[in-house]
Amino acid sequence: LYWRFCALSKDGKVLLAGGDLGGSGYLWLSKDGGETWAAQISAGARRWFQGAVSEDGQVLLASESGDSSGYVRVSRNGGATWSAITSAGAGYWYGCAMSPDGQLMLVGAYSASTANGYLQLSKDGGVTWTALTNAGADVWGRCAISADGRVILVGSTKSSSDGYLNLSVDGGATWASQRSQGVGQWNGCAVSADGRLLLAGVYLNSSRNLLLRATED
Repeated sequence: LYWRFCALSKDGKVLLAGGDLGGSGYLWLSKDGGETWAAQISAGARRWFQGAVSEDGQVLLASESGDSSGYVRVSRNGGATWSAITSAGAGYWYGCAMSPDGQLMLVGAYSASTANGYLQLSKDGGVTWTALTNAGADVWGRCAISADGRVILVGSTKSSSDGYLNLSVDGGATWASQRSQGVGQWNGCAVSADGRLLLAGVYLNSSRNLLLRATED
């Protein structure tokens, strides 16, 4: 299996990992800190790209980018059952992030044909979604969000020659392209719970990659 992501609960007991092998694979879940693992068969065999776990380990979120009919999937009972978040739309979903309480959810489209290429934000645990049109349409990849939803960090994965890191410090109302950080395929983003520490990884070319750390004041 080509592992693409891993996520864990606040106490480190609940671990979620996913990826694919030849275009499909299962999500794997551990509830004992990694001692034992169970394939999440009910979530389906898919091309998983990113996942998130709430601090109590009850809400699990995962994005898939297998084909144009893919959905973001959620479990609200610690992996007992999984369901498709149809209200966010179908398509190629590359990135997803979630607040510690599981109420704020952010998903990014891998293709311009998915949700018209917009980031989608939910403030009610995935029941309803709003397109963050102010961020523009792009091939949005990995994304991250602070605990209060104020700080959002996302990266474009369009190509290594025209992708930028984008930052919002007001919950997605306005955005600033972080052009001073350079251009590339942004394949990793993280934000601390208080939104003060930002981390991003970028693919520049086959021989040069960077990991960037910043503080937000």
